[in-house]
Amino acid sequence: MMAFKAFVAKEWLEICRNLKIIWLPVALMLLGVMQPVMMYFLPQIIEKTSGIENGEALIALFEQQTSVEIFSQTLSSQFDQLGIMIILISGISLISADRQSGMLSFILTKPVSLAHYLSAKVVVQFGLIFVSLLAGYFLAAYYSVLLFGDLPLAAVGQAFFIYSIWIFFLFTLLLFLSTILESGTVAGILAIVSGILLTTLTGLEAAGQIFNPAYLSKAAVSLIQNEQLVDYFWPNLFVTLLISIALLIGSFFLVSWRPLSRQSK
Repeated sequence: MMAFKAFVAKEWLEICRNLKIIWLPVALMLLGVMQPVMMYFLPQIIEKTSGIENGEALIALFEQQTSVEIFSQTLSSQFDQLGIMIILISGISLISADRQSGMLSFILTKPVSLAHYLSAKVVVQFGLIFVSLLAGYFLAAYYSVLLFGDLPLAAVGQAFFIYSIWIFFLFTLLLFLSTILESGTVAGILAIVSGILLTTLTGLEAAGQIFNPAYLSKAAVSLIQNEQLVDYFWPNLFVTLLISIALLIGSFFLVSWRPLSRQSK
């Protein structure tokens, strides 16, 4: 347990030193505020802008939007695109920084559990992501209610935890890729591309979405809009958690093998 606390302290010092503890929450909070505020003032901007064809029709269309529609757009457009990019970019040095600095090889020569090393990363790094996402999500909900009307708060709360499991999958995918690849940047790019591709595939037949972790994002949006779960939600949730656990276990074995294999060359 002492080793785990030491690794947690190391990770905490790292996120404080690179100011991730500040810029990540701020970035996701701004992202959460952006959509409701922009959509609230957009009709006024269009009204005062001359030369826009069918301006009155556009204004009427925007003014008819409800808080549920605005908040759903924030989740599916802002968080599922820019939000994913920001989160994954924030974690590009999860393993690569320790490997390149020699810290990982040094850790492996000590009588400490590698599980403590990875567990500390998950607790601190994903913990920060979770809190930052919660802050951005809360502000998005707050401004949607403030500017457009009430939201189904129970569904909004449940949707957050569903969506956070999708983000946890992306985190474990990034962690796994970081143990395989030398470059954290390449690992981050591959994780981002994978996230975008999986999100694109959510438009396919529902039965096939059981194996698509991004379907949880669609499930969260559907819960907010209709206050009911999508088809095949529970199998999809189980498969996503299973894949995430498999990626964590794979990371455990790879992170112990990679530095030693490199040293032997």
